[in-house]
Amino acid sequence: MRTDTTRTTGATRRAGRFRLLTAGAAAAVLGASALAMAPAGAETSQWTRIQPPAGIRPLATLNAVAAASGTRAWAVGQEYAGDYTSQIPGVPLVLRLDGTAWTRTALRGVTWKGSLTSVAASSPTDAWAAGLDTASGMRLLHFDGTSWQPADTPVTGPVASLRVVASPGHQPWLIVTPTGGSPVVLERAGGAWQSVELPPAPFTAATVHVAVDGTVWLAGYRLTQTPPFPISVPTLVVQRWTGTGWATLPDGPQTWPHEVLAATDGTLWVAGTVPRTGPGGPIGAPPPSALVHWDGTTWTSASLPALTFGLPSLAGDDAGRPEWASGTGVLAGSEPVGGYLKYTGGTWTRVPGAPVVAPEVDRVSIAGLAHLPGTASTLAVGQAPYPFEEQHVPRIEREDAP
Repeated sequence: MRTDTTRTTGATRRAGRFRLLTAGAAAAVLGASALAMAPAGAETSQWTRIQPPAGIRPLATLNAVAAASGTRAWAVGQEYAGDYTSQIPGVPLVLRLDGTAWTRTALRGVTWKGSLTSVAASSPTDAWAAGLDTASGMRLLHFDGTSWQPADTPVTGPVASLRVVASPGHQPWLIVTPTGGSPVVLERAGGAWQSVELPPAPFTAATVHVAVDGTVWLAGYRLTQTPPFPISVPTLVVQRWTGTGWATLPDGPQTWPHEVLAATDGTLWVAGTVPRTGPGGPIGAPPPSALVHWDGTTWTSASLPALTFGLPSLAGDDAGRPEWASGTGVLAGSEPVGGYLKYTGGTWTRVPGAPVVAPEVDRVSIAGLAHLPGTASTLAVGQAPYPFEEQHVPRIEREDAP
C-alpha cells in the first residue's frame, strides 16, 4: 500500500476516494439524486447551466423544484450543510424564479436547522415546502403570495420521509412516513390537512401525485416471495383517488415506486427501481432504474440504456405526457456517467447534462425536475461538488427545446 508523504496530501486523496465510493451508495440509500454528467466527447447538451443567485452560503444543495407558471418557480434545499457528515446541520434554503432571474428568498421566523426536501405549488401565490429538522421532525413552510412562513405540521415525532405535491390550480397533498411506522397520506381541504384512509395491508403507500387535471394517484407495492429467492419482492400497485376512496389499477411489474407522472388521458408513468433478487451489477451500484408505463389497459416496462441506475425524477408537458427523466446514471468501466433520459417517439434516450464550469467537478447530482406550465421549458436542480474538498454549490439547469 502506498503511504502518503504529507497530512494534506493524504486527507485530500482520502476525500477524493471517499467521494467516488459514496456516490453510488448515496444514490442507492437516498434515492433523490444520482450522478449526472456529460462524458468527454459527448454530444452537445440540450441543457443550459443557470448561474445560482448571489448570497448563498457555502456547502449548499438543492433537493427539489416546482413551477406555478411559466415565469414563477421555487427550488428548495439547504445551505451551510456538511456533505458526508452531520457535523454541520445546515439551514433551509428557498430560491425563487421570477421571469428568468433566480433570487434567494428570506425565511423570516425560520430558526430550525435542517433541510427542505420537497416543494409544491398550487399557484404563484400559494406554495408549500416540506423538510426535516436535525431531530428528524417534520417541518412545513407556506408561501401566501408575500412571504414564506412556518406552518403547523399534521404529523409529530420523528419522520423517515415525506413529500408534498401539487399542480397549478389544485390543492396540495402530503405523504409522510413516521420512523418505524406506516405511511400517512393527507390532503389540504378547508384550510387544514385532512387524513385520507389508505387501502388496507398488504398494500404499502410509497408516493402520491397530483396530475395537471387534478387527478390524484397513489403508488405503492405489495410484497411477495418469489421462489427460489428467499427475499420478498415488490409488486407495483397504483390507485386513483375517486373523492371518497381508491380505485385500483391491475397489478404492475416488480418495481419499487418513487415517482408518478399522469397524463390527462389517464395514462401514466411510474419511475422507480427494479428489485434485485440476486447478484448483479457492479459492487456498490444502486439497483437498476425502472420506468413503467400504464397505457390504460396494460403495464409495460421501458427499455433503458444498459446499466442505468438510480431513482428517476419525471417531468412532462402541459398535458402530463412524459418529456424528461433525471436522477439516473450508467457505469462506464468503474466511473459513473450520467445525464438525462428524453422521451421521444415512444423511446427513452440518453442526453448529457449541461457542461460543468470550473472549479466544479463532473459529478453533478440532479435531484428534481419541473415543467414550466405554458412553455416548452423544463427546470432541473441539484448540486455540483468542488474537487478534493467537502464543498458543493447549487446546480440549476434549464432546457428550452420546442
